[in-house]
Formats: sequence, structure tokens, C-alpha cells
Amino acid sequence: MINSRKVFAVDNVIPNRLGFRFSESKGRLLGNIVFIELLRRGCELFYFSGKYECDFLVKDNLMIKEAIQVTYSLNNENFNSLREDDNPVLMLIKFR
Repeated sequence: MINSRKVFAVDNVIPNRLGFRFSESKGRLLGNIVFIELLRRGCELFYFSGKYECDFLVKDNLMIKEAIQVTYSLNNENFNSLREDDNPVLMLIKFR
């Protein structure tokens, strides 16, 4: 399955100047900050979207080196989804 691309701004001021309001979603702003930092470090980035989602998969050669989930507010629902046994991202990390 081919997923649509995620769109990030390389400067957090640009979306506000163009009329997009990150203030409506602090989680989106935080995700954009993480994206900028990973980009600055030269990371090769991907994401996973299916039953579960992972915001950033950091690839090193042919291996997934890190899985990063960005959240502004951690509650029981999104915490439990990080621990699910059938979460394919977790299985990928466990068995690499």
C-alpha cells in the first residue's frame, strides 16, 4: 500500500505566514520541530501508517535504526497503542 506523503515546514514561521495555524495543533508543531532536528542531523526519514502509526522511522543503510512517535499529550489510549503486541513497528524494532 502506498501512503500519501507527510508535509513539514523547514521553518516553523513559514506556515503561520502562509495562513496555516500550528497554534491549533501543538502536536503538529512539536512534530515539525522533531522533523527539523532530524533533518538537521542528516537522517533518512520514513513514516509508517496502518492500524498503528509511527511518525518517524530513521533508516541507517538498510536497517531501521530508530522509531520515533511524537505526542504533545500522552494518555492511556496512545500509550497503550505503543505497547500493543501486534504493532508492526514495535515488532520490527524488537526483531532487528
